[in-house]
Amino acid sequence: AVTLLLSLSLVLTASAFQQLPLRRLPSTQRAIDARCRRLVMVNNIERRSVLSAPLVLPRIVPLIFSEPENVEAVAQAPVVVLGAGRATGKECVGALLRRGMPVRAVARSPVTSKGNDAAFEGADSSLLTQMYADVTKPETLEPAIKGAKAVIFAASSSKKGGSPELVDYQGVVNTAKLCIANGVERLVIVSSGGVSKPKSSIYQLLNLFGKIMFWKIKGEDEVRALYAAASTPPSLSYTIVRPGGLTEAASVGPAAIELNQGDRWSGRIARADVAEICVESIAYKDTQRVTMEAYYSDTRKPLQEVGLSNILKLKSSGADTRGSGKERRGQTWGQLFAGLSADTLIKQQDSV
Repeated sequence: AVTLLLSLSLVLTASAFQQLPLRRLPSTQRAIDARCRRLVMVNNIERRSVLSAPLVLPRIVPLIFSEPENVEAVAQAPVVVLGAGRATGKECVGALLRRGMPVRAVARSPVTSKGNDAAFEGADSSLLTQMYADVTKPETLEPAIKGAKAVIFAASSSKKGGSPELVDYQGVVNTAKLCIANGVERLVIVSSGGVSKPKSSIYQLLNLFGKIMFWKIKGEDEVRALYAAASTPPSLSYTIVRPGGLTEAASVGPAAIELNQGDRWSGRIARADVAEICVESIAYKDTQRVTMEAYYSDTRKPLQEVGLSNILKLKSSGADTRGSGKERRGQTWGQLFAGLSADTLIKQQDSV
């Protein structure tokens, strides 16, 4: 027995440890490596690590104290991106992969409604799983959501994909119900700035397209009601992001972003930074059951002015001190999210 223990000790400390013929070692090690890559990129002081399991110690420990299958299951709980074939959805997939996080990229079909390929060529196949599901058909959606750590809803209506009523309302509701039923820790929904203000010019303009703003706010309100009514722990939650006018520019990070609440101010923001907000919000308690507007601080305008400002690509005047009093800025994601107010049960659609 002593000889056996000594031999085991030598094996565990040898540099050739990774060559041990353990059937599950390669996939388990990928999971641990992905976890370690992700941990390097977060601030452990500010980050409320809702996404992660307890810290995995260096490579030897999990194989001593845990079954490899269990380690892999914890480390590889994926984030699901619905609408992954569309522009914002693809940005979300990229943001997750850059962090070494496993992703299920879910599209309605291999080809988007605009005829583009929904595939992700060159992506790390150990982290990315591509699936096809229709948010308007819960029976196709549940297999994609089951076992997920979080779900990002980046789908929206299209000629081939479904009307605003079917996608932006019923699809959101279907997703929320399945997230609650399957114990998904966070649902993040990409909505739209101005969605709760039907008398605003931006609402009226966008609502010409299939009443999309009407159906988006209806979906938002039902999601809030579903989570309020469900007997679920606070750790099962949602975040609703209302971006301003979307651009195709590169991400510039949290320092340039302003978050707001009350839906009275908006601006412009790159899809890439909307994706960053969606991904980062999953990990913070400050964003649980929160609805927030997002735009670059130097593009902020009242809703009645933002449409023309975005078209002309105007910037905010430094002398303009108007605001809601709920603006949030910060150099880090933790600072940006700090102090956000949780939602109430009052329906949010009203007048300006």
